[in-house]
Amino acid sequence: MKKLFMLLIILAVFIQFVIAGEDGKLKDFEDELNKPIEHNNNNQNEEDDNYDEDEDDPFDNLFWSIVYETFIGSNCSYNSIRIQPYIYYNDFSGRYADDGNSFDAEIDIKYIYNSNDLDGISLSGSIFFLRMMNLKFNYQKLSEELDNGNDEMEYYELFLDYYRARFHNFNWFWGIGVKGLQRNNSYLGMGLNTGFEIYPVKPVSLEIAANIGWLNEHPVSKIITDINIHYWRIKFAIGYQRLMTGNAKINSINIGIGINY
Repeated sequence: MKKLFMLLIILAVFIQFVIAGEDGKLKDFEDELNKPIEHNNNNQNEEDDNYDEDEDDPFDNLFWSIVYETFIGSNCSYNSIRIQPYIYYNDFSGRYADDGNSFDAEIDIKYIYNSNDLDGISLSGSIFFLRMMNLKFNYQKLSEELDNGNDEMEYYELFLDYYRARFHNFNWFWGIGVKGLQRNNSYLGMGLNTGFEIYPVKPVSLEIAANIGWLNEHPVSKIITDINIHYWRIKFAIGYQRLMTGNAKINSINIGIGINY
């Protein structure tokens, strides 16, 4: 527990260092979405013509062989592995185990801190079904204190994720969905999502995820890194989030609680 405590302190100090130099605010964020689109018309057909898609790369094959043996090997059991009633239900497996259910649900609420002038709240909900699918919704409301009043921005996303790698201590997922943002104007666009979960030892887990969507033809990305402490059906989370488009970014510390049912 001492090592875990030190890790949390180091993470908090690192995140605060990253946030300290940040100057992205809510108005700047929306302004980036309204900038003219620059189209690159450079033709790279010559480089494409020189690439032989049918040529096998031995280093490629070696890399994927190592990945397969490390994370899959001979213990892969996609058809039988199931969702546990809650994380670390059997003390050594994370989300998935040999026995369990085909359905699960989670809800999380987090406080978002960027600075004394900019903070917010995040609400997330997940519904796991068919053992391998997850419908996840996230809503965030950010508020910035200005000299002439408060500025607010809402951000939301909905993804349908497929858990491609499902093991006792490691999961990898990817998905497709929509992202939206609202301030002075409303924006909505398609998005892609990916991430993984690691369950090294009870009661700790690590989640890293990233997604990107296109709002008003501009890429908007979100990266999260969470360290979770699980107790029964409850989890306590602390992590880092970066919301970014163009030159505007909002870095934050996220602290929250979740429940599994």
